[in-house]
Amino acid sequence: MMDNFKKDVENQMYKCVKNFKKKICGLHLGKVSPSLIEGICIEYYGSITPIKQLANITVENSCTLKLSIFDHTLTKIVEKAIIQSNLGLNPIVHGNYIRIVMPYVTEEKRKKIFIFIKQQAENNRVAIRNIRRCANETLKKYVQDKIIDKDLERIVHNEIQKLTNFYINKVNIILSNKELEVMKV
Repeated sequence: MMDNFKKDVENQMYKCVKNFKKKICGLHLGKVSPSLIEGICIEYYGSITPIKQLANITVENSCTLKLSIFDHTLTKIVEKAIIQSNLGLNPIVHGNYIRIVMPYVTEEKRKKIFIFIKQQAENNRVAIRNIRRCANETLKKYVQDKIIDKDLERIVHNEIQKLTNFYINKVNIILSNKELEVMKV
């Protein structure tokens, strides 16, 4: 039972790190990539939907992305979502298409991108700590319900803390690698 519990906690923490990597992988400076905007979401028929499910995203040339939106009534909504994404992008609507020309990356822009990455890293560290907190609360409930004893709770608690430290360290490593990539001239 406790093995499954620990695996579930580890799986949740792994997903946090994976989502962090996915969110920042599109932030390549000087290169365009569809992954830059794939994670931007809009409300579509009552559910939050990523743009990649609503449009075909292609690299038109070395500095331009082209979105071909499937439902053309969403063009203005998608344009607004891209503008509000804090990525500093200015979409240009051309009939049924949206083009995004990547601006030249200045030092100020690099700093803004790094601040965004640091915020995402902190959000993921908090999410990992919240997973730990929920797991520890569940362990306490198991002890109260006499499903496990105090010794086993302490052992599993320590193992969860080790997992937490491991995955927070992974986030920090990803952050420092991305900092080097973003800030290099």
